[in-house]
This record gives sequence, C-alpha cells and structure tokens, in this order.
Amino acid sequence: MIIVAIDGPAASGKGTLAKRLANELNLIHLDTGKLYRYIAWHLQQHQHDDIVANAFEQYVQNAIDDMDLSALGDEALLREEVGKFASKVSAVPFVRQQLVPLQRNLAKNIPADKDGLVLDGRDIGTVIFPDADYKFFLTADPDIRAQRRHQELQAKGDAVTLQEVSDALQLRDDNDSKRALAPLKPANDAIHLDSTDLSIDEMVKQAKNCVKH
Repeated sequence: MIIVAIDGPAASGKGTLAKRLANELNLIHLDTGKLYRYIAWHLQQHQHDDIVANAFEQYVQNAIDDMDLSALGDEALLREEVGKFASKVSAVPFVRQQLVPLQRNLAKNIPADKDGLVLDGRDIGTVIFPDADYKFFLTADPDIRAQRRHQELQAKGDAVTLQEVSDALQLRDDNDSKRALAPLKPANDAIHLDSTDLSIDEMVKQAKNCVKH
C-alpha cells in the first residue's frame, strides 16, 4: 500500500495528476479541496455564511455530519462563489482540525483490491500525511493557471471574466499561503513539478517515474 500526497495552488494541475495516478496505479483518489467546498456550499445553502458567527462551529459540525463523500462530485461545488467562500472557511482552524481525522481514516480503510491512496490539496504532505510515501508539489505560471480555470468555468457555463478568475486565484493564493494553520507550502522532501509547459501526459509520466510501484 502506498500513499501519494499532491499539493499545490489552484489550477496547477494537481487534481488532474491525482486522477490519472489513481487510474494508472490502482489507487483511491480524494480531492481534499472538495471537502472544504462541500462545507462552504452546505453553509451557504443553510444561510450560515458568517465565519465569525457564535454558532459557526456548530454549523460546520452539522455540515460534516451530513457529508456524503459521493456528493463531492456535485458540479455545484465547482462554482466560483463556492470556491471563494471555501477559501475563507478553510482558513478557520476548527474546520481544518475537524477534517484531519476524516482524511487520515481513508488510509485505514483502503479496499483490498486497491494499492493505496492519492490525495491532492494544500497541506497533504505537510500536515495530513507528513509520512506519505511520495510527495509532489505542483506549480504553474499564474497566467496559465488563470487561463486553465477560466476555460473550466466557461465550459460549465459560469459567466466569469478572465480577470475575475485571475483576481480570485491571487486572493486564494494569498489566503492559503498566509494562513496561520497549515499554510500552502511544499513539504521539505516534496518533488517539485512545474506544469506550465507540460502536457498532461508529460506531467503524469514525470510523476510516475518517481513512484516505485
């Protein structure tokens, strides 16, 4: 059994890489960012979008209790307004603390027909699985990342401009890298991949060459 941790900023390609590695190496895949998006979406649906409200922690706990991992594939979670709120929610220490055991428990419940687990997020190699067998940190030029995310959102019918996407990514980067708890940063032993000029196949090939499986 192996655990692969993939970290990096939004639209750097970590989700795509994780999915491909999961398929090609027979691994369970979890996009941990969707856990925070689910909580953000849940809070918005119940009109609990004030992170400083007295009952915020209870609202978050209710969202976690109601969480169905099969719902993480819902297209609604990918909306830009959900992502913006998820960035704020993920900076709240209570939220991150509550989700740590949920993510770690996955490693204890890998089906016998799978060879391990691959997770992508922002603190997988530094906090969630600091002893992961393989750690990757993906980066890409900010303009390329904005173009990628803009194309994704347009394909989903989300009417947002490239500038708005670029501004949102910059804000997300700032929030993620400057938060006090579990900031976005590479693990000391992470393998760095710059996906700016790499095709998906090239990125996957480089990563697979590092994984002994």
